[in-house]
Amino acid sequence: MDYNQSDQHTCEPSSSISSSSTFTSSTSSLVTSTSSSSTGSGISSSTVSSNENDTREKIQHHLKYNKTEYIILDNPNSNNKKSSVCWRSFGFPAKRDINGVPQKIKNFVSCKNCFTTYSYASNSTTFLNKHNCLSSDRKPNSTLSSSYNTSSSQTLITTYGQPKTVRLPDSHSKDMKDLLVRWICKDMRPFATVDDDGFRKIAQRCVSIGAQYGNIDINQILRSSSTISSHIHELADTERARLKNLLSLATKNGSLCLCPDLWTDSNRQCSYLGITASFVDDEYHLHNIDLCCHPFPNVRKTAENIIIELEKALSRFEIFDLHGITFVSDRGANFLKALKRFQAYSCAAHRLNNIVKRCFFVNEKSKKQDDLEENVFTNDDELEEDIEALIDVTALSDIPRKALHVLQNIIECKKLVKYVKKSGINPEIKEYGGVSLKQSINVRWLSFINLLESIDRSFFSIRKVLANKKKTFAIEREVVQGLIRLLLPFKELLTKLQTSKTPSIHLVLIGIGSLRTTLSSFDMLLEYEKKNKIYFQEENLDSLDINSSNSIQEDEGLRFFRLRLSHLMEEMFSFEPIHYASNMLHPKYRHLKKTSSHDKNNCKYFIRQMMKLVIDQEKSSSTFSLHSSTNHDGESCPKKRKYFGEEYETGNVSDEYDMDDDELERYLCKRLDLTNLSDNPLDFWKNNKIEFPVLAKVACQIFSVPATSACVERSFSSAGNIVTKRDENGQLINNLVQIGAGEGKSITLGVTAAILALLGFDVHCACYSKYLSEKNYRELLLLFDSLGVAEYIRYGTINKLYEDMINRNGNVCQMVEVLISHNSNEVSKSSEPDAGAKILLIDEVDALLNKNFYGNVYTPSARLRDSSITSLVDFIWNQRILILNINEVKDSDEYKACCNRFPNWEPLILEALKDLINDVNIYTTLEYVVKEDKIVYKEQDDIA
Repeated sequence: MDYNQSDQHTCEPSSSISSSSTFTSSTSSLVTSTSSSSTGSGISSSTVSSNENDTREKIQHHLKYNKTEYIILDNPNSNNKKSSVCWRSFGFPAKRDINGVPQKIKNFVSCKNCFTTYSYASNSTTFLNKHNCLSSDRKPNSTLSSSYNTSSSQTLITTYGQPKTVRLPDSHSKDMKDLLVRWICKDMRPFATVDDDGFRKIAQRCVSIGAQYGNIDINQILRSSSTISSHIHELADTERARLKNLLSLATKNGSLCLCPDLWTDSNRQCSYLGITASFVDDEYHLHNIDLCCHPFPNVRKTAENIIIELEKALSRFEIFDLHGITFVSDRGANFLKALKRFQAYSCAAHRLNNIVKRCFFVNEKSKKQDDLEENVFTNDDELEEDIEALIDVTALSDIPRKALHVLQNIIECKKLVKYVKKSGINPEIKEYGGVSLKQSINVRWLSFINLLESIDRSFFSIRKVLANKKKTFAIEREVVQGLIRLLLPFKELLTKLQTSKTPSIHLVLIGIGSLRTTLSSFDMLLEYEKKNKIYFQEENLDSLDINSSNSIQEDEGLRFFRLRLSHLMEEMFSFEPIHYASNMLHPKYRHLKKTSSHDKNNCKYFIRQMMKLVIDQEKSSSTFSLHSSTNHDGESCPKKRKYFGEEYETGNVSDEYDMDDDELERYLCKRLDLTNLSDNPLDFWKNNKIEFPVLAKVACQIFSVPATSACVERSFSSAGNIVTKRDENGQLINNLVQIGAGEGKSITLGVTAAILALLGFDVHCACYSKYLSEKNYRELLLLFDSLGVAEYIRYGTINKLYEDMINRNGNVCQMVEVLISHNSNEVSKSSEPDAGAKILLIDEVDALLNKNFYGNVYTPSARLRDSSITSLVDFIWNQRILILNINEVKDSDEYKACCNRFPNWEPLILEALKDLINDVNIYTTLEYVVKEDKIVYKEQDDIA
């Protein structure tokens, strides 16, 4: 059948999409002439509604086979220069009315060439520009291939590997959406799985295999979970083998930097040593790789244990000598001591975070005893003492009242976020137009700034929600906005320093210098705000009214903290030689503006020392090559034939000039076009490695060092997603029995307890609920009595069982009260004969193995009653706004009176004092009830 005959064919083909290509060449001119003739007679601007009969497929069919009634109208704006190019091929489908006037069909567009029709309910033309007809117009060289594919039914082999863009029928798209939704909901998968690159690569590979082999069973492609899990080790070994070569070359070139850190997962409470590697390859590309998350079995995280586990972890990559490796870590005493024998630098982000915390008097949690041991060194000369210990920190009692007011607002902000998280009212805040409030965490550098920003953006929404709940809201927005303005320069710098795709070490000198300048005066802070106007607008910060910044007056309390930050920046942050060297080897900053001559000279000396090491290494490698030129029999290898001019060549290292001086000075004197320089310094050294061969290698070594250890922190976040509560490889396998509701769980537990008691065991059956425990025991008591084992089986809550075990030789709480109050241990004691071996059976174990119970300590409490204690508690309560540390209380008369009353128990009073100070700050955020003149906090069901 030729094309002219096919135009008059009225029967609907089996596939309107696939057969549309056979009508392309003959119908395009027909539609154009029809459209222009209609335009000549006048086209009505009215439209017809696209009812359910006017579906996309039917419109497409009518345009092909019913051309007397259906045509395609040109877009009136298609000739506009600003109009999208897609309108050259697309128009609006129209149907003639009874008068023959075309009426546009709403919400559809059609291609004038192939009549493909799309739904079009918006002004976006992104999808239309991807249409095949437009692609063929833009690629005239593909005409031969297209015509071949059109005229021949044989499929080219190249089409299997190259995906193409097609418009699937709506039924297929809906079916795929239904399958994805059912999969996500049934198997409890995150919605983001659909957007995952790995998932889409797998799906694309399945489609490509299907295109090559046809509709095959998916089980022939996808393997079982056990197969995949076992294949992980094989693939991991393959990747490690590939990494060994890369790391070996990087170590040889001196461009390997490792970032180690310790992490403890919240589920198993196991410690891990994370290591990430950063290096520059021969093509001057920076790589950042998560090497491992190595189990750290030692309870004591000492420097010696860190080195042992570090060497063990790196041995899998055949790295045995650590002296040729650079390290970046935090300033933990254990890591400083462990890495002092090697080339190591401190993480800049950790330092900035510590400066902000110290500025606002944030006290870190007490370290464990084994961590404290690392702070005691027998020889102070062996380890540089942390400069933080040398800084004169202003006492809270000495700071101005306005600064105390700022601190109180910060405390209220943290209390607010804690309350919002605990009460779960974030959704209500979002309903009023706010955003979710962010928590502040010590180990997350930007979390404090994010907390303030979230409160500022949701300020009015928070006020409405709290007013509905009759809660007070004692936060001043002006203070929050001032803190955001003060801390935003830190946020921008920290964000830049944490990059891992490009070198970042050179940003330390520039960023810290800019930060010090910004904090030097309030005018400079406002000037920074103006220069970064676009950045702040992208952050959508309502707090920063840049247009009216000239009229802003600095608050006295905020001024105190700005000056304190500026002072701490000068005292706590010191630059290393590598920071200056990285700027000198960056072509944009090579002359070290705003740097003293002394620092410049030291920087040049540092670079020349590194160049000397590179040259010595090259000479040793040349010597090794010379020795290896003899064969294994001791005979020299055949000499190569000399060629003309060989004796005049100088090789890579000059004999006439000192390369150490020559290259560096020539680089600094070289004229550069700064407008064409890349921000990535490795691009410059890649293009100039022939002119500066030694200096280029030094640049690779320096720029392989990251400014922060953020990369290993991010790897811990990924590890936390792997080591989850649903992990099936834990230590509880074969120790849990899952019995569904109504399947006789209580009977099974009772029968098991009876059998164990008959075997001579002392059985304890624990349940989280007192009511359920008593109910189960009453129902099974007849069975236990008939077997004579009732005295060997005990039912109760886990806490009740602990109490019975602790108090079996006397009431421990009563003993403690008498001992402290009367300095006497004369308390009636009872002794209970030891029973047999004990076995604990736990009912409803899933309720007990949650984060609020499992791993917690059951602590029986003894209550001391004395007038001196009452006076001390009243003093803390009345001074709760001003008292922020324990020293304030220790100087009070009430505390001294309490210590005099209990002269031998001051350590116990101090521990209780810490709890009181903490409780008086957080009591408003916790759910509690007052009962019998006591404040009771709910811990969990029936436990308080």
